[in-house]
Amino acid sequence: MPLYRRVVSFQVLQRDLHSNSATVQCANGTSLTLQTGGPYTVDDAHHIYVSDIWVMAGQSNMRGFGFMHDLVTQQPLLHDPIPSVHLFQSNETWAVAADPTHRLSQSPRSVHHRLPDPTVRDPSLVDIRGASLGLPFAARYQQENDQVPVGLVASAHGGTSMDQWLENGEDSLYGAMMARIEKVGGAVAGILWFQGETEGMAGGDVIYSYADKTRQLFDRMRADIAPEVPIACIQLGRLISTSVPDNSWSHIRFQQQHLFDTYPHCQAVAAMDTDNDDFVHLGARGLATVGRRLAIAATHVRRGDNTTSSSPRIEKAVVQRVQIKNGVSMQFIKVSFQHPETIHWRSLSEVHGFSVRDIQDDNKEYAVIVKALINEQDESVHLFLNRDADAVLSNNKDRLCLCYGWGKTPICNLTTTTDMAPLATKIPLLTP
Repeated sequence: MPLYRRVVSFQVLQRDLHSNSATVQCANGTSLTLQTGGPYTVDDAHHIYVSDIWVMAGQSNMRGFGFMHDLVTQQPLLHDPIPSVHLFQSNETWAVAADPTHRLSQSPRSVHHRLPDPTVRDPSLVDIRGASLGLPFAARYQQENDQVPVGLVASAHGGTSMDQWLENGEDSLYGAMMARIEKVGGAVAGILWFQGETEGMAGGDVIYSYADKTRQLFDRMRADIAPEVPIACIQLGRLISTSVPDNSWSHIRFQQQHLFDTYPHCQAVAAMDTDNDDFVHLGARGLATVGRRLAIAATHVRRGDNTTSSSPRIEKAVVQRVQIKNGVSMQFIKVSFQHPETIHWRSLSEVHGFSVRDIQDDNKEYAVIVKALINEQDESVHLFLNRDADAVLSNNKDRLCLCYGWGKTPICNLTTTTDMAPLATKIPLLTP
């Protein structure tokens, strides 16, 4: 961990996880070791905290574009500032965190003025549409981590692509993010990542290289920040649009699910079951939900638990038959989840979000699911099938898949008692 040679008021210092402390060099040349917590005063700098710093990176849903007031009642949707949650702002000064977390028009970095963003073109827009996931994330992170202070670093930019995030140099998104990390001390707890809308809306060939490019970016972060720096991600939310095909959006989601589940020291959460304020941007309530989920994921990966997922992960889907009575039986798909002992679903009269599709062309759906119910004994989900299922299963053996959350605007309602939700997922359907 670095020695902080100069600190400023409201700064958060990244703690060393082994010693739970940070070391500061005072003006008189002596070193001062500060334990996790605060606030501390060092020389003329006050309200200094020691804890975890998380970098907010990605595009507009990470920047935050939710309306600050309820669209019907006009009641404010702001989250009260928390004294021990501080933000390294777009103007690159520390302050108590508040929405909007990003004011890109104030950034000294040229990239934020070179790349288009509506909040740069009209800086007053963030006072209307500046709700973000920052404070809900920090509040839940504190609950999960003994009320430790939290530092956030604003590094997102609206409408940006993976190609733009992979650019090199000082006048690049990545260069600007790394410069901020260096400016806050060079060490951070991890990265919060929310991106992919640009590629999903573009469609075409760009969607097929999305996972590889994201992996390249994550590899670069690991090379430049720390070999195992935690990354907590958000899968794409909903897209309400007639101009983008469902499978383009789904393809990005499924690539994200596979990458986030297999990339080391990475966890991810779902956003497709939360509310939007426009065609692609999450509303304040949706951002709050996702922020709280992200805090659980960030805690999970920060603690180094790579054996389980913070979000429920579908393990397999198998066609079975249950005997009802007097020779009457019914086919169903048993959907099992990894580590069911860690899952406790919220009670539902019926589960929504599953569909049976062609594994090569998931635009093609087979309407065979009658109802979906939770089996509380093992936390699996049973999808009961109609009379067409026999023909579909026999005529399409090894060509079927089960999807959860397919399409731009899926209706999904499966959540745990801690409000975690499965990611959009596509897996082979196993038949007898």
